[in-house]
Amino acid sequence: MGLTDLLEEKKVIICCGSGGVGKTSIAAALAIKGAMMGKKTMALTIDPAKRLADSLGLKPKGNEETPIPLKNLGLIPGQDSGSLHAMLLDRRASWDELVVKYAPNEEIGKNILNNQFYKSLSHTFAGSQEYLAMEKLYDLYINRKYDLIIVDTPPTKHTLDFLEVPQRMTDFLDRKIIKWFMLPYFSAGRLGLKLLGKTGLFIFRRLEDATGIYVLKDISEFFLNLSSMIDGTIERMRKTSEVLRNKQTAFFLITSPEASVLAEANYFLRRVKELNIPLAAVIINKVNVVPEGIVNDNGLREIKALVKERWGLEKGLGERLVDNFLQFQLLARADKKRIQSFKQTLPSNQIMIYQVPCLEKDLHAINGLLTLNQYLFAGGGNYGNT
Repeated sequence: MGLTDLLEEKKVIICCGSGGVGKTSIAAALAIKGAMMGKKTMALTIDPAKRLADSLGLKPKGNEETPIPLKNLGLIPGQDSGSLHAMLLDRRASWDELVVKYAPNEEIGKNILNNQFYKSLSHTFAGSQEYLAMEKLYDLYINRKYDLIIVDTPPTKHTLDFLEVPQRMTDFLDRKIIKWFMLPYFSAGRLGLKLLGKTGLFIFRRLEDATGIYVLKDISEFFLNLSSMIDGTIERMRKTSEVLRNKQTAFFLITSPEASVLAEANYFLRRVKELNIPLAAVIINKVNVVPEGIVNDNGLREIKALVKERWGLEKGLGERLVDNFLQFQLLARADKKRIQSFKQTLPSNQIMIYQVPCLEKDLHAINGLLTLNQYLFAGGGNYGNT
């Protein structure tokens, strides 16, 4: 199945990979392609660096569905049914939206929003960016407003955190844990700590260190109010986990030929296999391509003479140009060797591989992304181990 087929058949495309491999540019290019195919497309970024918005030439506000004019894509409004929107995840705004949306009544919602422990937790809670992204993705998915959702994730480690969020959040919200936090002695203030024992003291000191909140009453009231939302949150996490693994979702791994990056890609492949998450495609970006043919010593001498004859370059410059060409050949051959080795680690008949050459400039403007799509969609990929 080619990239065009995947964009045609899937509803969610999640782009994963290391930092610095052009993942954001490719995610933006895929979103543009979706719009050009006539799809109502959303480009959602959960990368705090917010490079996707820059790539699309926008400065959207957090959590707002910002439209991108079709005329910038070469499409004519009224003739093409496709559209493109972008959204940046705003952590604090997302927490507040969730509380307002899922609190059982207005009073409980206000109690949570005004709670000092909540205000601190919404800024510092480990993994909150990934959890909120999962909630936002699920919300966009079930609303069915968009035909295609392209997700730009942060670098590999945080992407794995994103994929593990449903289980982690479910474990955290286990009722036994929540009931422990709601025991009566929490309202007794710091004197109540004497009743907690060593384990309780350790946990609360860690909470105090992490949040800067020293009032047990705030913590107790927060969890008391939160308890009414637990069942709904667990159910949403279960359904979100199903979205990640259903047939309408595809994962793309974006990588480059650098040895360290390919090693991280191999680690990612192992982890997604353990998580039972299917990978649909690998896009190897920034590939130095070996020029056609092999230039021997005679050929190099001819090149030097030709350079000097045509451009009349000063002595030695022609030699430096040829040396630069030779260095490029070495880089290209090294890339090719590492890519071939990487392919051997992939299932031969499951994952399509696409290569994009190393271009002269990073592609950020829409015109540059359209150029990138010429390479992504010009021809078919090949399966791993081929």
